[in-house]
Amino acid sequence: MIDIVGSLVVYNPKMSEVSRVIESFFSGKDGLDKKLVIVDNSSKTNELDFKKYLEKVNVEYIYIGENIGFGAGHNVVVRKYVEKSQCFVVLNPDVYFGER
Repeated sequence: MIDIVGSLVVYNPKMSEVSRVIESFFSGKDGLDKKLVIVDNSSKTNELDFKKYLEKVNVEYIYIGENIGFGAGHNVVVRKYVEKSQCFVVLNPDVYFGER
């Protein structure tokens, strides 16, 4: 069972913002098993832009191919991981975690 699954829905993302969210999500020394799922609602795939993050075991990229919306994008991840995780976090591209 995964401790925390994070869901990040993007549409024509700015990689500088997205990379900050990804790094922030995995930062810290909390010892938790984390998985981040990126749902891309863009009309054109951005998979190559995410390549360096996809090489990490705990990052998954799902390309939808159309803008199904913020909530529907997160629901794709919820349906896939609801029984495989203890906690689910909905992220925005402008959400960052800092140290306490």
